[in-house]
Amino acid sequence: MKSSGFRKQSQDEIKQKQAIKFARNIESEGSQINSKALETPKGKKLRKKKSNLAKLKKQLWQLCREIQIKKYGSDCYTCPSKNLEGSSRHLGHFIPSSVCSTAMRYDLDNLRVQCYSCNIHKSGNWLAYERHLIQDGIDVQELKDRNEKTKGGMFREEWYKEQITKYQSLLSTTTPNTTPT
Repeated sequence: MKSSGFRKQSQDEIKQKQAIKFARNIESEGSQINSKALETPKGKKLRKKKSNLAKLKKQLWQLCREIQIKKYGSDCYTCPSKNLEGSSRHLGHFIPSSVCSTAMRYDLDNLRVQCYSCNIHKSGNWLAYERHLIQDGIDVQELKDRNEKTKGGMFREEWYKEQITKYQSLLSTTTPNTTPT
């Protein structure tokens, strides 16, 4: 068999080249990087640091979860499943997060506790979701209109910080719902 003239690279050589390429990409984005940060122990991958915005989004989502669980309990909003916990307890959107604006993604009127089955397999079980929202006195059309008005808006770190502050105070004043849904 004819040799191509190229020798096969070891895993360490490949990882080192990837680390250098990664560093060049970061430097081209205007960030400073320490060359020692590129040196990774064998088998370890380089991870990109989470941005402040990503951390704020995660914190805001966690507050939304806490508020809705405290307010509505751990029962599925759209089916008879009770006492959900762990990975079977989701926070579902009436207007799906794939089509809603950023403001509606974290809007408490658009979020309710759902079981895994309703949220994932039944795409939010939106018929039952809508029926329950109407029973709770939420104007579904106004929710849809609010989504359309806020689509495409720029939401910077300040907006997330304001929402976090607002939701933290709301969490401290929210009382658990003791009436069955």
